[in-house]
Amino acid sequence: SKLQGGKKYYLHLGYRKDQSVNTGDDSFTVHSIRVNFDIAGKIETNINTAIKNEGILNTSDSNLIINGDLQGLSDSYINTIENKGELSINNGTINVYGKYSRAIKNYENGTVNIAGGYINGYENYSAEIITILNRDSAILNITGGIINLTSNHADGWLCGVYNNNSAKLNITSGKINCSTISYSKFTKGIYNISDNEESIITGNSININGYGTIAIYNEKGVNLKIDNINVDGDGGNRWGTMGAKCIYNSGNMEIKNSDLRGKYVSQIQNYGNILVENCNIIGSSNSSGSYSVYSTLIL
Repeated sequence: SKLQGGKKYYLHLGYRKDQSVNTGDDSFTVHSIRVNFDIAGKIETNINTAIKNEGILNTSDSNLIINGDLQGLSDSYINTIENKGELSINNGTINVYGKYSRAIKNYENGTVNIAGGYINGYENYSAEIITILNRDSAILNITGGIINLTSNHADGWLCGVYNNNSAKLNITSGKINCSTISYSKFTKGIYNISDNEESIITGNSININGYGTIAIYNEKGVNLKIDNINVDGDGGNRWGTMGAKCIYNSGNMEIKNSDLRGKYVSQIQNYGNILVENCNIIGSSNSSGSYSVYSTLIL
C-alpha cells in the first residue's frame, strides 16, 4: 500500500511459538526492513542534500523536479542525491547549478538505474560540477534519458558520468549533450577511471559542441569497451590540446560498430592501446576525419 508523507505509521511484528514449552525468554531478530518509495513533486534546495537513499526509491510514476543550487568546496563536494541503495529514475528532471556539486552520488554498494527523464548540469561558477558520480563498488545502469551539460566559464570543469574506483558502468541507450558557451577547461560526457573490466557502453548517442568538449575519456591503466555508439561534434574552430575530441584514450579500449564524426574535432586521440573495428570515422571540410596515434592502435 502507498503511505502518505507527513504521517506516522506503525509496523507491528509478530511471531508464532511452535513449541509447547513455557520457560525461557522468547526473542527474534529483524535483519532488514525495506520500504519502496515513489516520489513526486518539486524540491528546491541550496543548503542540504535533497535525498539520501539507502532503501529502494523510484520515480517511475512521477514527474519529480529537483533544483539543486548547492555550494560546495573543492575538497568537499555537495550532492543533491546520495544513493547507497537502489535508485530508479524513469521520469522527471534533476538540475544542478552550484559549484563543487553533484546531481547524484552513487557509492558503496548502491545501484542507480536511469531509463528516462533529464539530468542537467550547468557550470556557472568557474568551478567543478559532476552530474553523476559512480564510485566504490556501485553500479550505474543507463538505458534511457538525457544528460545535458553546459559550461559557461573558462575555468569550469564539467562531467556527465564520472566512473571511479571499481564501479561498474553499463550504458545501453540514452543521450548525452556537452556544450561550452565560452572557452572551457574540459567538459566530458563520460570520464572513466574505474578498474572494473566489465564496464561497457553500447547504443549511446553523444553530442559535443565547443572548445574542450570530450565525449568519452578513458584514463590510463583502465579498460573500457564501446560498441554501437554515435558521436557527433563541432569543436568550435579551435585545434590543439584543448580542442574537442570524440574519443580520448590513454588506457585500454575497444571500440566497434560506431560512428565518430564532426568538424574541428579529433575523432580518436590515443595514448594507450585501442582496438577499432568496423567504425565510421568521418570528418568534414574542417576536419581530416583521422586520429592522432601516440601508442598502439589496432584497426
